[in-house]
Amino acid sequence: MSQKFSEEQLMDFLFGEADSHLNALVLEALLTDASLKSELESMQKLLGVIGAWELEETVSLQDEIFDLSQISQFLKLSEQEVCLNLKEIPHMVIAGQIRFSLPEIRQWLKGRSSQRRPSDSKVIEFDDFLKRRVI
Repeated sequence: MSQKFSEEQLMDFLFGEADSHLNALVLEALLTDASLKSELESMQKLLGVIGAWELEETVSLQDEIFDLSQISQFLKLSEQEVCLNLKEIPHMVIAGQIRFSLPEIRQWLKGRSSQRRPSDSKVIEFDDFLKRRVI
């Protein structure tokens, strides 16, 4: 059975604004649906989306979707640690198995690194602590 996508979903896919679940669905459908591939190629030409999305990359879907073992190696965590932190780590379930989108994981990691900057309140709290210890 062929998967049907709205024009809006396909536009999001073409411009890289689709979530990882939609990306995975479209990429999977592209492997078997020649009419979808043709429709996306036409939209790509019409919109001038050149270089932002290449149909040939669908073959390398395996390179962008990781299983538990691969993501634990990528994050340098044990599989158990990854499982314990699934509420935090972006993931999807496909056919009952946990999968991770590498671009989404990279984006998540970028967000986490920007959160690590010390806030002004922590600096003030530390200064207050030092003042109390000195006085």
